[in-house]
Amino acid sequence: MKKTFAALLQDERLVGDEAFEALHQGYLTAKNLLKQAKTEQATAKKAYQDSVESGGQTPIAKLAQRTHYRQSKCMYEFHALGFELAKQKLYDWLEAWQQGQG
Repeated sequence: MKKTFAALLQDERLVGDEAFEALHQGYLTAKNLLKQAKTEQATAKKAYQDSVESGGQTPIAKLAQRTHYRQSKCMYEFHALGFELAKQKLYDWLEAWQQGQG
């Protein structure tokens, strides 16, 4: 399906279709949000690990770092599910469109 998906995205007959444009834009937005969330999670994890290893911070500072890391981890999972949903909606629409063309 991945090759078919890529080929369908290049199909010029889809240009200008409002439903396709909306779904494709949603897919791209979700993909970018997922990428940003992954970067944020990696940054927060590194900061938390550094604070634990250094041992020089107060318990409140360590707890703040841990909270930030856990929040970024949850947001990554949230955006991963949002991306999967956007991708599935686009796949389903493209399949229906392809069947209608054939």
